[in-house]
Amino acid sequence: MDSSGFWYQEPLRIIQTVLRQIDAIDYDPRAVVRHVLENNANVLVVNAGGIFDFFENPLPAASPVEQLHGRDLLREISDACRESGIKLITRVDFRGVREPIYDEHPDWFAKNADGSPVQTGYTSLPLYAPCYNSYYRNEHSEQFIRYVLENYGVDGIWHNAVLVPHTCYCDRCRASYREYAGTDIPVEGAGDQEAFKTYFAWKAIQARANIERLRGVVKSVGEDRAYIAEVFHMFHVADPVRTGLDLYDAADVFDFLVSVAFLTENAVNLTYDNLMYPSILTRFLRSLAPEKQPVMLFGGNGTSRRYVMDPPADTRAWLWQGAATGSGFWNCLFNGHHPGDTHDVRNARIERDVYTYVRDNSGLLRDALPVADAVIFYSQTTKIAFGSEVAEEDQYVGAVQGIARVLTEYGIQYSFVSDKKFALDDLDNVKLLCLPNVACLSDSDCETIREYVRAGGRLLATHHTSLFDEAGRPRSDFALADLFGCSYAGETVDSRKDTFQQIADPVHPVLEKVTGTSLLAAGARTALCARRSNEAEVILWHVPMIVNQPPELAWRETMRDEHPVALANRFGEGQVIYLAGQPDLLAERDGHEDFRSLLGSSASYLLGPNRFMETDAPASVTCTALYPRSASAYVISLANQTSAPVRPLRSIVPVRDIRLKLFVDETRVAEARKLYGGAEPVVTETKGAVEVRVSEVEEFYSFAVKIAE
Repeated sequence: MDSSGFWYQEPLRIIQTVLRQIDAIDYDPRAVVRHVLENNANVLVVNAGGIFDFFENPLPAASPVEQLHGRDLLREISDACRESGIKLITRVDFRGVREPIYDEHPDWFAKNADGSPVQTGYTSLPLYAPCYNSYYRNEHSEQFIRYVLENYGVDGIWHNAVLVPHTCYCDRCRASYREYAGTDIPVEGAGDQEAFKTYFAWKAIQARANIERLRGVVKSVGEDRAYIAEVFHMFHVADPVRTGLDLYDAADVFDFLVSVAFLTENAVNLTYDNLMYPSILTRFLRSLAPEKQPVMLFGGNGTSRRYVMDPPADTRAWLWQGAATGSGFWNCLFNGHHPGDTHDVRNARIERDVYTYVRDNSGLLRDALPVADAVIFYSQTTKIAFGSEVAEEDQYVGAVQGIARVLTEYGIQYSFVSDKKFALDDLDNVKLLCLPNVACLSDSDCETIREYVRAGGRLLATHHTSLFDEAGRPRSDFALADLFGCSYAGETVDSRKDTFQQIADPVHPVLEKVTGTSLLAAGARTALCARRSNEAEVILWHVPMIVNQPPELAWRETMRDEHPVALANRFGEGQVIYLAGQPDLLAERDGHEDFRSLLGSSASYLLGPNRFMETDAPASVTCTALYPRSASAYVISLANQTSAPVRPLRSIVPVRDIRLKLFVDETRVAEARKLYGGAEPVVTETKGAVEVRVSEVEEFYSFAVKIAE
């Protein structure tokens, strides 16, 4: 049977209850199932066990919850789900065990360099941790998963806490590493960082082998059983390196792709994530595996503050962003029987409207891909070499987020392509390729980009793009210097303060909306460049720092120097704009109009009239187009974030009378119908386009445009 016929290939609407011991006392599975059905979810996730077992576990290292008092709670839950037609995924957690179990099987677990057991330092009681090679994470986990699948009505396994962050020196790891590297595992704190590069490469192999092994167990029971695991945020940098696992590398192992998309990190000092993140994430997941369902894991009833609700208006805006781009959803409740039966029930049904929309339109959303006027090149090697979760250190993560933000603001539809598998075929029909400080590029990838532009493609690149090879080794010049129309002059300067960009050509189309100034802001860092030929048009020149004290001396006789910072160049049949600064990073971190305008106008200029959609919607209403591969139609969604200018959002202000122009042949439009929202869309046919008027968008509005065969 083809995997496309399995339940996990349908749009997923999941509710999870992470059970506490106390929940086992009076847990009512049928009440939970009623809540799942009332909220139009189609999957329940609930604990099976690992650290604590919620079933009658006959295996060694069993750890039953005392509060069960003889109940087999997993049996009751699986029976209730089967009776109601709800799919059941069980959460298994093999991150560690309590001391009595460790004492019975000390050789099953990870060891420090001195032979002492590895223990977790972040849990309320210390857990003795395994490693990727340990008996506990392999033979024991195999037995555990097989027993659950074969003895209960379970449809899938959610491998929680799959990542192993520690360095292990157990006998299995020592022997495997010596065979791999010909030497001993490096010792933490000994200062040999080069040795740890080899260790982390080996660890990634062990991590992959472990999840492949457990997937094999799941699939040996039935291809209709799903295996998924907890792999985190697409922009995390340190954890994937240290743990050896990233969704980027492991997407093929899982039956659908789940990534955490909480409003805030689980941290002491809370900051709210980029409101565009659900949209960015869903597009990214689709690019990794177009045939698999993307699912964003969120928390309606609290993430960092797990006993009280998340801000509801912000949460709903967050969810609608995901729905607009075709995401599935996973609401994770960390306390209580279900979201309607816990300490704070203010968000108990927050996902119902979104889940209803996904359910009612699953036929269109099942295999829908983003319409893409532009494609963002995602470089894993650049993320590892130059990205960081610390904003002050990051040179890449913010650039990707910033260019996605600006493309959205300018109504430019986009998707991703990654360096995981990149060939000229991946750029078929791509109108604009964006390289946001993609510093690390292989020679072969550069040649693919060169061929794309030579044949008529459009390219927008920034800062250090192609200045390093795929291993992060520096080049003496941009590998794409012939496309950029400039060479690297050998220096990158700090332009965070009192540094500017002088307009060289005020009538250039990129600057057509800039009036009243001869200077634009600069910021972050600027790569100093030298123009290769007069054929490359200089749009902006670098203005070196003008020290502002004393003010009497804060001037220069000649504002600009000889280094261009924005150039337009022709290469073959194609066009290129290269920006030597970091306007993409600054669009995310700073937000000054000059950075966003320069980036957005450059993208718009390169696209010209070759875009799918135009709209007069304000930037606070994002307009997204999907194309279902199984249906000749487009799905157009408008997600409204109009509110007071503060996060978290407190309320959403409706926006009225929005017009969209879809550049499709009007003779092929057979029907336009509302999928969600108020009144039906009003359609007017014009030459070469279809104009659509939407009378009002409250939180979300969606319509389908059916195309005649």
